[in-house]
Amino acid sequence: MSAFKPRAQLLIPCVLSLWLSPLAAQDTTRAYQGEGPLRLELAPAGADRALLESILRQAEPQLVVESISSLEIPPQLTSLSQAERFLRYGNSLRSISSLKGIEYFSQSLGKKRVLFLESYLIPGPDGGEMQNDPWLDSLPPRQILYARQKEAVFGLSIMRLDYRSGPASLILSMENENPLWLGPMRVAKAGEFSTILWLSEDSGRIQVYALALLKELPLKILRAKVSQSFSNRVAALSDWFRSGLYALPGEPR
Repeated sequence: MSAFKPRAQLLIPCVLSLWLSPLAAQDTTRAYQGEGPLRLELAPAGADRALLESILRQAEPQLVVESISSLEIPPQLTSLSQAERFLRYGNSLRSISSLKGIEYFSQSLGKKRVLFLESYLIPGPDGGEMQNDPWLDSLPPRQILYARQKEAVFGLSIMRLDYRSGPASLILSMENENPLWLGPMRVAKAGEFSTILWLSEDSGRIQVYALALLKELPLKILRAKVSQSFSNRVAALSDWFRSGLYALPGEPR
């Protein structure tokens, strides 16, 4: 494949709810538009980086947004072993119903907006009754779940949630099962948009890496709005995990 030659490169500061200042650190988001593969510039080093680079090559996206956050481990979790902490993190990532109502800052409107109007687990890609968020006693190496979500920007979607668990890292990959629309215009076909969260620990801190991939660039008149929406999305998802950290129990249930 030819080397990636970006048509545009933006450095956008994450606008997050930093009322959780004890956990907060510097947050950085980068958005890229262009043809061909893209190397991951913000992803931390680790065994899972190769997996993410493989996902990137297979997706061949033309729009990519990546974000990195570094958070302090909450006090109630510091006495736990790393395995026990990652069990808590994995259960937090499965709290899909708590995505309902999370907010992001809309630069175009100059105010906060709700990202997900609805969010809950369902039995499979064809829908079904709402299911409760699971609380696991141990994390399987891999697990597939499905969620029904209604976004303020892209409307109703069914998302495939692919969880991967390692001894010192977690990956959640969310991929659309149905087309995404912005008004009357289609932004992505089924399976052409994904968001990935990668959690790891380094030097007593939690590294939260987020990545959004879109197969094809939208029409030029929609490009800036879609790119900003994806930046808002990765920022809100990182903040969602951050805000859920203090709600995690310290001792096993």
